[in-house]
Amino acid sequence: MKYINLCHYIDDLNRVAELRPAHRQYMAQLDSENKLWAAGPFSDGTGALFIYEAADAHAAEEILHADPYFTGGALGKFELTAWNPALYNADLQGASS
Repeated sequence: MKYINLCHYIDDLNRVAELRPAHRQYMAQLDSENKLWAAGPFSDGTGALFIYEAADAHAAEEILHADPYFTGGALGKFELTAWNPALYNADLQGASS
C-alpha cells in the first residue's frame, strides 16, 4: 500500500541542508528496497512529498521515523496518510516542466 508523507521543514533551512546528504542516502536505500515510490522537494524549498510503499501504517511510520530529516529535527510538521492511486500515467514518469 502507498503512504504519502507531506512534510514541511523547520524554518532553519541550514539545518535541513546539513541533514540532506544523510536523508538522500536513506532515500536511495529505501528505493533499492522498493519502499520508495516517489519523492521530491517543493519548488520553494520549504518541504517535500514522499510516497512510501509499506505493508501497513506501522511500517510506514517506521520508514518515516528512521529518516534523518525526522531524527535530526528538520520536519516542522508532516502528515502521513494511506493513499490509493486510482490513475497513473506512466508516460509522464520523470517528466519535468
